[in-house]
Amino acid sequence: MIGYSDQIRGYIQSFCKLFYLGTANHKLVVRKCVEIASEFSMDVYLYNLGEGLRRPGQGKPKDATIDPLEVLNRILNTSFEPFAGKRKLYILEHFDLLLENRDPFLLTRLRLIADAESNTYSVILMGKDSFRVPETIRDIPQVLASALLPDEIGEIIGHCRENLPAMEKQALAANLQGLTSLQCEDLLALSLATRNGLDPEFIRVQRARLLSQHAGKVIQLYEPLGNLDEVGGLGALKDWLIKRGRFFHAQAGGQGSNAPQPKGVLLTGPPGCGKSHLVRALAGSWGVNLIRLEPARLFRSFVGETEQNFLSAFETVKTLAPAILWIDELEKLFAYGADHSGDGGVLSRVLSLFLDFLQSRRGGVFVCATTNAIAGLPQEILRPGRFDAVFFIDLPSGKEREHIFTILFRKYGLAGKLECSEDLLNATGDFSGAEMEQAIIDMLYEAGETAFQNEFTLLRNIRKIVPLARTMKENFDLMRRWYRSRTRAASIEDGEEKGRRKTCPISPR
Repeated sequence: MIGYSDQIRGYIQSFCKLFYLGTANHKLVVRKCVEIASEFSMDVYLYNLGEGLRRPGQGKPKDATIDPLEVLNRILNTSFEPFAGKRKLYILEHFDLLLENRDPFLLTRLRLIADAESNTYSVILMGKDSFRVPETIRDIPQVLASALLPDEIGEIIGHCRENLPAMEKQALAANLQGLTSLQCEDLLALSLATRNGLDPEFIRVQRARLLSQHAGKVIQLYEPLGNLDEVGGLGALKDWLIKRGRFFHAQAGGQGSNAPQPKGVLLTGPPGCGKSHLVRALAGSWGVNLIRLEPARLFRSFVGETEQNFLSAFETVKTLAPAILWIDELEKLFAYGADHSGDGGVLSRVLSLFLDFLQSRRGGVFVCATTNAIAGLPQEILRPGRFDAVFFIDLPSGKEREHIFTILFRKYGLAGKLECSEDLLNATGDFSGAEMEQAIIDMLYEAGETAFQNEFTLLRNIRKIVPLARTMKENFDLMRRWYRSRTRAASIEDGEEKGRRKTCPISPR
């Protein structure tokens, strides 16, 4: 893939007269443009509304009061002058603010600049990377310099603190990934001022806050929880994820492979069976960023704001690759059961954006979506190619409950005090993992003293809980019949447990 510096160099070298350069790293990209212009021995002129027309490195502006129309007129006049001496590069900074007004006088002059038969100049219109160029000049080339490259982040760190060990600089660069150059500089300075040094953990936490604010709090960075070894059961699903993880890391690291990079997985099943826990453990196993999409924050009342939230969130997620994008309770994002005839087509457009994202090559972003009601999702999402697979996570089998109890006893400091007995397994026949954990927590609260943290006390608390599988038995029966022929099973069940579930979906009590 050609970097933005090479694209700029190519357009200047090919005598392109006008192109748009979108970036959030204004100062850094201006410096790159000036460096590229020097390769072609060009005279460089910078212009913005605040400082007027000036030459780089000059303390006093050439003309601080000149208006943008006059600047464009001067550029046009060079088209009629006989070429003598150096070519000129004009960098018109923050010009998206002027283009937003769709001023016909401004757009007409830009059109004339683009169409002029001249090789004496090149003009760069600089603005934000998400800006939509007006129709009048939309056919001009557009270059996006959205995310900072690792080398550019390393350069910023080097200016802040010289002679850092390579490993330390690499760790800091990872914690600054996804930020703009100004945010990197400010965050490094803040760490030096408040932490008396470059504190990677402080920088990581502050980066998460900044990214969340940038995306309108539509996305949040989450901490991974352990790894897949700390997830009870779900052997088939974990094996599938481990195999895909090898390809994910190979592709993210730029290593060639005939297989495409894994896109994602959709997890469905009853509440409390470990879907969300597995996603957080997967991020820990793969050692990547975990980003959660907050559907409730996406929708806004103003026209186009919801769609812009989606685009902004997805662009931010891509800058944090390699990463897992976690979308919890996906059915709430596309609640097709309600009447959406009065939403102005917002939900339809959001669905289209989401499908485009799922189908696109997104370079190191693996989507993990969870749902408790897969039948409520639009059919387009379930089409092969959106997700690599759809897995059903059922209530844990006997062997899985034994594994879960072992993990929970270790988690709550009960290993060696309690063992997973046959009585515990029989008592939790229709429990989810979350309900098993709640029984242990209740025991810790009620038992108080260590002497009362025993199997008898735990069994007493288990019997107080009415599991959801019993409360909503009919729904669970229906759910299993529907999923059995439409999804993959996440568990490798033993024969006895599998046979029991075929004849009686919910264990009798």
